Amino acid sequence: MMSRRSSSEGVSAHLRAVSELRLDQVTDIELLTTLQETDSMEEQGDILHYLSVHKGFNWDTGLGRPNSVITVRTLFENFYERACKEHRWGLVRHFAGALGKRVEDLAKCVTDLLVCQKQVTVGIPPHGEQLITRPLSNKELRDIISDAYRGDQSMAMLTQELIAYLATFIQTDPHLFHEMLRLRVGLIMEVMEFELSRAMGSKDQDNFELLFNLSP
Repeated sequence: MMSRRSSSEGVSAHLRAVSELRLDQVTDIELLTTLQETDSMEEQGDILHYLSVHKGFNWDTGLGRPNSVITVRTLFENFYERACKEHRWGLVRHFAGALGKRVEDLAKCVTDLLVCQKQVTVGIPPHGEQLITRPLSNKELRDIISDAYRGDQSMAMLTQELIAYLATFIQTDPHLFHEMLRLRVGLIMEVMEFELSRAMGSKDQDNFELLFNLSP
């Protein structure tokens, strides 16, 4: 039987493929026109994601001509700031990951957990977990997390957030971690997803989407 996460990945990949197939059927000018005219942040996000994948961050969109250059990265950064202001947390997490942003002091958070004799795993069990047993740099941690979630930016950012919260809780409420030898962040995410879906009565394929859209 397919796991909840596998099912979610399958649905997500299918929807992404359908979206990109649709976007691939229009010209660059039509894409940019739609980007400017639509009020839907989801549609804008889809277009920007497509442009980043197929054109690259440094592609000149031509929207600033003749006075300036507006690249895909510029549009990404503007969109990210707008998503933050409007509390669109799912979009914030995806675009933050795509822009290479990270939780502040990520390396210190992991080190704090390790100092308390806790191993940390990232990735969805049983096959995608990666074990962290020693202090690492921010870049090394971002690379490990990205690999564990196969480049899924939203999952990677949510993982960083949870690591930061765990590092805080282990300092303020160490009794919560009594007899825990390994903190499995991916498993914690699955439990959160299950409890959230049960509380809200949501359909299976929407569970992780609900989780991504929770406020930090």
